[in-house]
Amino acid sequence: SATWSAPRRLCDGVMKNKPLVLRNGDCWLFVEQWQDDTAHTWSSLKALPKLPEWYHSDTPHIGANVYRSTDDGATWNYFSTVPVPTDVRTCDEHMAIQLSDENRFRMLLRTKYGMGESSSADGGQTWTTAAPSAIKNPAGRFFFGRLRSGHVLLVKNGPIDVQTDRRNIIAFLSEDDAQTFPYSLELDMRTNVSYPDVSQGSDGMIYCVHDYDRTGVGEVILDMFTEDDIRAGRIVSRGGRLHRVIRKNARD
Repeated sequence: SATWSAPRRLCDGVMKNKPLVLRNGDCWLFVEQWQDDTAHTWSSLKALPKLPEWYHSDTPHIGANVYRSTDDGATWNYFSTVPVPTDVRTCDEHMAIQLSDENRFRMLLRTKYGMGESSSADGGQTWTTAAPSAIKNPAGRFFFGRLRSGHVLLVKNGPIDVQTDRRNIIAFLSEDDAQTFPYSLELDMRTNVSYPDVSQGSDGMIYCVHDYDRTGVGEVILDMFTEDDIRAGRIVSRGGRLHRVIRKNARD
C-alpha cells in the first residue's frame, strides 16, 4: 500500500481545481478565499461550520486567488487576485491556461451569471476584471486546460456559445490556442449533469468524470476518449467508451 507523508498547510482558502504547471517550471494553485456575510455566500453555506481557512474578515486576499511555487512545491506564496465584481461573485472555481506568448494567460471562472473571463498580460501578476465570456455556461463547474499535445480541452454544459442549465455535458477541442473550438464530443445529454473534471494518461487517453442527479441517485460517470474521438464527434478510438457509471449514491 502507498505510504504518505504527514499533511502540511499550504495556504488559506478552498482549492477545487488542478494546479497549473507553467513552461518555466513554476506551479500555480487556484484558490478561492471566501468572506462571511458577503454577497457570494448562499443559504446552503450558512449551515456549515465557519472554518477559519474558508472565511476571513481581515485578509486582504478575498477572492479568486493564485498562489505560486517557484521551488517545485516546497513553498507556496500568494501571487495575485482576479478582480470579480462582488454582486456576481459566487464559487470562483477558476482555471487558466498559459497562451503561446508565455506572459499571457486566459482564465475562465464561475459567476452568478455563468461563465466569466479574465486575462493577464504580465505573467499573472495582474488580471483584468472578470466579465461575461463569449463561452457560455451555467453557474457551475467546468474543465479548461491543455492536453499533452498542446491543444486545449474545454468540458462544460451545452454548446460553446449557448447558455443552458446543468444539462448536456460536451467536450470541446481547440487547436489554435483556445481562439476557437471547432470539434466537440457529446458526453452526456441528460439534465442534471454537472461538475466535469479531467485527467489524461501517458498514452493520450482522456479520462473525464462528472456527476448525475447529485442529490438523488448520486451517480459519478466516467468517460474515456481521445482527441481523435472529439474530432470525429463520436468514439473511434480502440479504448474509448462513454457513460460508465463508477459510483452510485455519491451525494454531496
